[in-house]
Amino acid sequence: MPTLRLLSYNVRSMRDDRGALARVIKSAEPHVVCVQEAPRFLRWRSTCAALARTSGMVVVSGGRPAGANLIMSTLGVDVVGTADVLFSKDPALHQRGVAIAVLRLLGTTFAVAGTHLDTKAEPRLRHIGELHAAIADHVPPDTAVIIAGDVNDHPGSPVWAQSR
Repeated sequence: MPTLRLLSYNVRSMRDDRGALARVIKSAEPHVVCVQEAPRFLRWRSTCAALARTSGMVVVSGGRPAGANLIMSTLGVDVVGTADVLFSKDPALHQRGVAIAVLRLLGTTFAVAGTHLDTKAEPRLRHIGELHAAIADHVPPDTAVIIAGDVNDHPGSPVWAQSR
């Protein structure tokens, strides 16, 4: 079984040094990157593509249609399928969602789900159920799934208990 290098990174809407961001991603040498707080407003597609390009990667899935979650990969990873899913919206809170990709690396198929859960407990807990439903809808049975993201909670919490 091949070794998969996956990086999960909250890029804070790329408000910081973009060159440093790309250098950090490149230096980790990941096969797959799950980005939280990817660009989602004006020119978000080209900004996400520029991040991928300067990081030596390509955009696989996500961006605005996935609640600002983005999946990028190297060209050595084959994309089998993708889905972008928005979670139920709460007034006055950011739109949340998940980017899902079914991928193949050196003959091994797996899925990655990148998400960023809310800072408020009630929607965070509800969105865990929506995350599992999205995975069930878009990932073939018996495919290993890696959930990566910014959970905004601590191990042992109800969210962590339901995320298994």
